Amino acid sequence: MDPSVLRRREVTPLETRNARAPGLALTFDHRGAYGNVTLFSSESHSNERGWRPSDRIPALRTVHGALLRVSQKDMTRLTSFEGGYELTERQVVTYEGETIT
Repeated sequence: MDPSVLRRREVTPLETRNARAPGLALTFDHRGAYGNVTLFSSESHSNERGWRPSDRIPALRTVHGALLRVSQKDMTRLTSFEGGYELTERQVVTYEGETIT
């Protein structure tokens, strides 16, 4: 999330780290065509000829991004602004190699 948006919503991350989430895909199927992270599915990520980029490029089956640790108060504030998403726990791997759930 854009740091200026976090400031506007009065959310202050306690820690920010770069991480990757294997087995997930970035899609733009949320309302208003905003980005959404979903479980990777070969069927939903293929073109009209049946070619799946992920067959040749395994990185496409992994989402990279910023992992933000926030207080419970800030998480409550953030979820009040970010409607329509389902919160789920996922295992991610930081760029330093640490696995976090």
